[in-house]
Amino acid sequence: MGDEPGPSYDEQVPLARPIHGVVPAARPLLGFPAQQAGSPAPELLLLATRRPAIWVDLAICIGGLLLVDFVATICIMLGTGRVPGLGDGVDDEAILDFARVAMIPMILLRSAGSVAVIAFILAIRRQTIRSLGMTLRGFLLNIPIGVGAMVVAFWFTILTLNLLALAWPSIMEEMEENAEWITRAIPNLHPLGFAGLTLLIGFYEELVFRGFLMTRLRRVLGSWTWAVVVSTVVFTALHAMDQTWPALIAVSILSLVFSVVTIWRRSLVPAIVGHALFNLFQFLWLRFQMGESWT
Repeated sequence: MGDEPGPSYDEQVPLARPIHGVVPAARPLLGFPAQQAGSPAPELLLLATRRPAIWVDLAICIGGLLLVDFVATICIMLGTGRVPGLGDGVDDEAILDFARVAMIPMILLRSAGSVAVIAFILAIRRQTIRSLGMTLRGFLLNIPIGVGAMVVAFWFTILTLNLLALAWPSIMEEMEENAEWITRAIPNLHPLGFAGLTLLIGFYEELVFRGFLMTRLRRVLGSWTWAVVVSTVVFTALHAMDQTWPALIAVSILSLVFSVVTIWRRSLVPAIVGHALFNLFQFLWLRFQMGESWT
């Protein structure tokens, strides 16, 4: 009987030994302590969830988030009495006017809806928020790491765009166009208001894309590399609706940097901090460049 094959990887749950080398293609996740039988799985590793269930979770999440966006848009249109692209025809000013009015309520509704959808999935799977990387372990160290991740992402973005501009000089013009659009679309808030807004954006976007999507993709694809690539493609594609193509390069770089630091630290805290600070400095700098006064 000794020649019979042992249980499959999916059946080896919970593990009663260190998980180093057991998780397929999970090389970036190093230094996990030994996991005792019956103890919860380490952050970001869905060891006890089978792949078919993960596909169902992804379908629920996508459907739920689309529903949240639809309901939020309808609520905002009914609440403001404004419908972009109708009435006087489609023009930039009409879209910008709607964007200024809708941005803050849309962010609030999206964040609340995203948390509700993910909380529902965690509840039916009996998972904790640790599976998303929401943990206080190493919190004080993760904050400066998040700041460092923001600095790395910022300078790598600047370097990449400047190198590309040597071959395509029009990149800088398109980036200026993109910056002007964002500046005109965002509401004029006090810096503290921007800080709260960007923290909320960083929280719910990292929760969805790095905490939920990336970890589930790793489980079904069996590789952190593919999980990072696919989640980055999705994250970038969703920004394509309101960003120029050079700006999408910056979005992709942000996603890659925040994905790597999340995997390294087994925590969403650095990515949330870095994401929030990147957006905050971007908003404040654009306001300063446009000579806007603060409310």
